[in-house]
Amino acid sequence: MKKPERVGPYTLISLLGDRARSRTWLASAGEGPTREQVALKLARPKEILIRARILHAVQLAAGFNHPNIVRMYECAEADGVLWLASGYVHGQGHRLTLANFRQLLLALVHVHANGVIHADLRSENLLLDEEGDLHLANFTHARRQGEPGMPPQSALGNMAPEQLRGEPLDVRADLFAAGAVLYQILTGAAPFEGRAATSMPQLRDASQAAPSAVSPGLGSSFDALISQALARDRAQRFGSAFEFLSAFDSACKRGVRPVR
Repeated sequence: MKKPERVGPYTLISLLGDRARSRTWLASAGEGPTREQVALKLARPKEILIRARILHAVQLAAGFNHPNIVRMYECAEADGVLWLASGYVHGQGHRLTLANFRQLLLALVHVHANGVIHADLRSENLLLDEEGDLHLANFTHARRQGEPGMPPQSALGNMAPEQLRGEPLDVRADLFAAGAVLYQILTGAAPFEGRAATSMPQLRDASQAAPSAVSPGLGSSFDALISQALARDRAQRFGSAFEFLSAFDSACKRGVRPVR
């Protein structure tokens, strides 16, 4: 029987993801039935960009301690391979709920209180555990408040217009992206789609369909909330995740029936 491969103190179990310049493994620390499982991200030798992104994420987010944020445990290098051990979220890929969206806003309250913008809120980074609770992951594109947004490489995702333009970011960029997440929860559709290079015209168009127009029977409780969250002019958006949370809770109390 082949001896399990190890990286630092971790034993590799199975491959979770494989990208061009890094791999993420399910790994374990310790021995026996009580051994802890982690997601172990590896940066191959001489891959400067991905190594820089891992170290950037550690610098900005390693200190975060919140039930709705994936915890970073440790980062080190072994035999030329840089590795980052984080909490392993092993739930299934269920659709996000309104309760999950509230958890996302609570996570953003914590992130923003530490002067950080996540800058990459999309489904791949919103993980659900076995109990259905949300965990915000992947801070490799995070910025400090006031730093320029990273230019998009391909998909539009949920990026705010100012991030697409490479302008300095504040918390309202994340709140725009969160509004796009909520729109998808309510309607089952994205508020806008396409590649970044061709999407600026629609982002200048302030007349995307209201959720109640996309999903008959939904009701209009969330229409004004979505309109403010997705305002193209950030001065018209919510000023903080806490403000967004308060308005969200009020909308929920008025009643809503999301699509199934």
